[in-house]
Amino acid sequence: MEVPEFFPPPENLTAAVVHPLCEEWKGGSEVAIFHLASIFLVLGFMGGSGFYGLLYLFTFLTLGFFCTTIWSWSDDCTTDTFLWNFALFGVCAVQVVHVAYRLRNVTFEKEFQDLYSYLFKKLGVSLTHFGKIVACCEGDIHTIEKDHCFAMEGKTAIDKLSVLLSGRIRVTVNGEFLHYIYPFQFLDSPEWDSLRPSEEGLFQVRIRMSASPEMTSSLFYTTLAPLRSAVPGSVPGAGGGGLVMTPMEPNTTSCEEWEEAHHLLFHLGNLSLLLGLVIPTTLTLHMILLRLMLMTGSCLFIIWATLYRCNLDVMVWNVVFLLVNFMHFFYLVYKRRPIKIDRELKSVYKRMFEPLHVREALFQRLTGQFCTIQSLKKGQVYAAEDKTSVDERLSILLKGKMKVSYRGHFLHNIYTNAFIDSPEFRSTQMNRGEKFQVTIMAEENCKFLCWSRERLTYFLESDSFLNEVFRYLIGKDITNKLYSLNDPTLSDKAAKKMERQPSLCSQVSMMQMRNSMGSTSDTDDILNQIHRGGSSGSSYPVNQPTLSDHTLP
Repeated sequence: MEVPEFFPPPENLTAAVVHPLCEEWKGGSEVAIFHLASIFLVLGFMGGSGFYGLLYLFTFLTLGFFCTTIWSWSDDCTTDTFLWNFALFGVCAVQVVHVAYRLRNVTFEKEFQDLYSYLFKKLGVSLTHFGKIVACCEGDIHTIEKDHCFAMEGKTAIDKLSVLLSGRIRVTVNGEFLHYIYPFQFLDSPEWDSLRPSEEGLFQVRIRMSASPEMTSSLFYTTLAPLRSAVPGSVPGAGGGGLVMTPMEPNTTSCEEWEEAHHLLFHLGNLSLLLGLVIPTTLTLHMILLRLMLMTGSCLFIIWATLYRCNLDVMVWNVVFLLVNFMHFFYLVYKRRPIKIDRELKSVYKRMFEPLHVREALFQRLTGQFCTIQSLKKGQVYAAEDKTSVDERLSILLKGKMKVSYRGHFLHNIYTNAFIDSPEFRSTQMNRGEKFQVTIMAEENCKFLCWSRERLTYFLESDSFLNEVFRYLIGKDITNKLYSLNDPTLSDKAAKKMERQPSLCSQVSMMQMRNSMGSTSDTDDILNQIHRGGSSGSSYPVNQPTLSDHTLP
């Protein structure tokens, strides 16, 4: 009596799990919906970064994977193909919802949008970061009527920072006019810069409305109160529930029975795509990692289609996907390549330009074409008053120390990583042909980075971002020089820390700075006033004379 065979022969069992290699390509081509899906995917892979780039990318990928889901159900007849494509479709749909939500979340009222366009956009501040700044003031815009005061001298506490959105404001001291404040200018920047977050102080000037303006109060409250980060709401889930799939008519391509599972390479390729698509879009290296995973998935699909699937269409389309993603990946990596900066310029870049997000490549362009590194020995003169023209150059001190004097009287020192002639550069943008009104002499052996003024101006006009960076750096440098000028008793060590600790200057210096901003004449009285830096603010005449070189931009 023979024992019945309950198990298939070993060779049949082996054949059920082993995927044979291709001997020839399958005849015919894929159906139209497969090629439509591939076109959508190519269009999606061409998308870039940024809000709108991501929205474009994930929208087309969602359409592409939706088509592949229908294709895998109606033609491919495999459970794993359908499930993978449906998962990829769901992830892309969620990403579209998430990016659209973030885009909606950073839209502002017209006043804030104008403020962003005028002040922040030019410096490369993203809408997301600007939204966090706006959140500090809870989006409040305050209105002050004509002749009402924003600040009273000796009474109003310095506890906020405000920007004027419309109208005009007068600044006075003891009833005497100093200067005006116009739209999109800070109302109380000198006072803000004079105090540390833990210090308290009072205004030394009166700020009064001369029109009916609107202003934002506490718009920049980040150093006096913790920044309240804007936490986006939960992203609504996206699934296939909202998608109605039209039932297909039975035909020769409809599935009558499902095929066996695909090779491991197929699942690894889909896993690579899925991992790339679920990477958070807020991650710094998001696009690079996404392209890398898409390239990995395409390579695995090419191997799978060539060796095991024997499908020429799948192989060709994945080659196209690989090429498109490789070009994007190469461009992104090239943009982030390390740029070698001259050793003598590294300190300037790290201290002045890198905090403002100036990339190494742009800094190299700025310093590599039309500027030189020059030297001065101790005692040599960089500029002589009433002799040297201010129209020729703009310089940053790289090494050493310089002394600024007026008719033999010391004014202040210039230290490394500071502009040498920023006040002249700013004040002569409208008036050319002027001479230095101060003498600038090297107190030590010095090196400085020198630009041709004409060529630098032409270059900055062609790059709006860098032009705004220079405006900020020069304005900040002039402010530091005003600090030093109004408090000449500061030691060298304290003066070097001025930029990090502006509160080393008294509030009287803030009032003197506003006096300097409002003055227009140039007489010998400035010498006496400079050396009275510790006296009360009321002892200063209203029209305080100003050296156009190193007191007023």
